[in-house]
Amino acid sequence: MITTSRASAHAGARPTVAELAAFPLPRAAEQAEGPTTRGASSDVTTQIRLIGPPAIERGGRPVPPPRGRKAWALLCYLLLADRAPSRRHLADLLLGNAADPLGALRWLLAELRRTLAAPDAFRGDPVRTALGADVWVDVLLLTHGPAGPDASLLELDGELLDGVQLAATPGFDSWLLVARHQVAATHEARLRDATAALLAAGQADDAVRYAARAVARNPLAEGNHDLLARAFAMAGDHTAARRQLVLAGELRRRELDDAGPAGSPPTTATAVRAGTTRASGARWDRAGVRTWSVTSPSPREPRTRLRAADR
Repeated sequence: MITTSRASAHAGARPTVAELAAFPLPRAAEQAEGPTTRGASSDVTTQIRLIGPPAIERGGRPVPPPRGRKAWALLCYLLLADRAPSRRHLADLLLGNAADPLGALRWLLAELRRTLAAPDAFRGDPVRTALGADVWVDVLLLTHGPAGPDASLLELDGELLDGVQLAATPGFDSWLLVARHQVAATHEARLRDATAALLAAGQADDAVRYAARAVARNPLAEGNHDLLARAFAMAGDHTAARRQLVLAGELRRRELDDAGPAGSPPTTATAVRAGTTRASGARWDRAGVRTWSVTSPSPREPRTRLRAADR
């Protein structure tokens, strides 16, 4: 954590990769009073997009990006860190191979201030972000935004800092790997929560859009397919709902065929395909919830047949 990094620096020892990557993610307390955490509104003049290829817009127009990929990495880290990091920590994390790490860090911070037209931002030690409420950051919409549907959730696409690759920064690379996983999981969870809220409110058509986006984010999660099928059913499109469940079963079958360990117990879907159970089909109650009627094989069927099918 940051305390460990400072102790290492004061002792004259270089911090380890684990120490550099241990900076917590992602609850920047100061951000709640700074950049906007709701969908972009008319009050926003600057938009920072870190999900997908990073970009900055001001007044609806693209802004020339900061020079150097490490500027994007620094900006992302500052926005997601749960407390203001020390300059020494940042220098060790991103600029350990520079002839003058702290001097290189000063240049990067000045580059961010210039790009964002924010002369009071990214100053002090530890470094305070201090961006105003007229700045919208897409990743903060996920980590700090209010629960419920938000059209901006449908627009987010790609991974955190998509396409940004740094050289000789193992500490940051480790942090970014975890950050990408957490941001993707949070995005999927927000989409699922929004779908559930819309279904509860009877807004099935809107729920379809959010559920479809959740499926696109993680097509191997059966719960996402179930939500989309439920939204289709509540919208009155039972054909699409059944088709969605068929597609989910096919994806699951491929996953099991690719990775299923020998001797593992079959799932219901696998047993149905193997003939060890029979499914009479899916039904939906008035709330659009899927129910299955599954029967076991008749006791009169030869047991040897079941064993052969299981193989």
